[in-house]
Amino acid sequence: MSAVLPQPFFPSPGYIDTPVGAVIAYAGGTDVTVEALGWMLCDGRTLEPALYPELFAVLGYRYGGSAEHFQLPDYRSGSALAPGADAKPIGASYLIKYTYGLSPGRSV
Repeated sequence: MSAVLPQPFFPSPGYIDTPVGAVIAYAGGTDVTVEALGWMLCDGRTLEPALYPELFAVLGYRYGGSAEHFQLPDYRSGSALAPGADAKPIGASYLIKYTYGLSPGRSV
């Protein structure tokens, strides 16, 4: 039997919703606008569970941290490859979805 998690952390995703904790390769710019839209770089940074409860509910301490801090995965050294026989790194960044809503105090 699996435990039922609280609704604020796992709302039923709609047709176009990306689940919190999803990681994507992203070739665009990684400025503040990306974080304002609910994504952040997979750069191994340390976060407080109280500020990012949805993401902490998914990751916990899987990538490091303890007590009052947890860490994001660090995928900065990885590289996505361009399609084709002579695949070359394309310099993509990796982003992780951290919330279903916009981040507090930010607007698009």
